[in-house]
Amino acid sequence: MNKKRLLMLIKTHIIIGIIGIVYAVACMKTGYGIPCIFRLVTGFKCPGCGISRMCLELLKLNIKEAVHYNMGVVAMSPILIYLYIKTCINYVKNGDKMLNKTDNVIAIVIGIFVIVWTVFRNVYQM
Repeated sequence: MNKKRLLMLIKTHIIIGIIGIVYAVACMKTGYGIPCIFRLVTGFKCPGCGISRMCLELLKLNIKEAVHYNMGVVAMSPILIYLYIKTCINYVKNGDKMLNKTDNVIAIVIGIFVIVWTVFRNVYQM
């Protein structure tokens, strides 16, 4: 294990966590979030539309509302978390950020799911 890479990873996560907390508090207090440029331009929802509201609902442990805002991301979260943690561990141990063949297949399946999910949610206006 490389302590330098571990400390850098921890530092990065702390910074991202602080930014996330500040953004969450700002959204809760003002009711405004970052608008989706894709939706503003096209009128269609992107795969990430609703993630801010979804995360805020998850912070409140309101799973039903979180699913309402972005069911696709909620459904993929366990797999994405697994891949992310595995990548972080590999990075700390070996300095390698690459996925193995099995994880690459999983990532491709997630990519296909994202495309199908985006079309589905726009056709059925979820």
